[in-house]
Amino acid sequence: MTPEDRVVRLCTRQKFTDQHRASLRVIFEEHSLNWDAVFKTAQAHAVSPLVYANLQKEDLGIPDRTLDRFKSAQIHNIF
Repeated sequence: MTPEDRVVRLCTRQKFTDQHRASLRVIFEEHSLNWDAVFKTAQAHAVSPLVYANLQKEDLGIPDRTLDRFKSAQIHNIF
């Protein structure tokens, strides 16, 4: 499983625990992520709003462009 897939898998949880946060931090520390791949995978599985909600809870230096894409997908999902 790629680091990008692991990020999506970790962030597709309604109950985002401290253990999930710690695992996410490890991925961020050990890998340079392809944020396009993270977003595309989340979109392909129709979980981007949930991934976005959990990514927002952490201050991990996620590129603004990526956060904007996730936010747009979340708004689109609402309407």
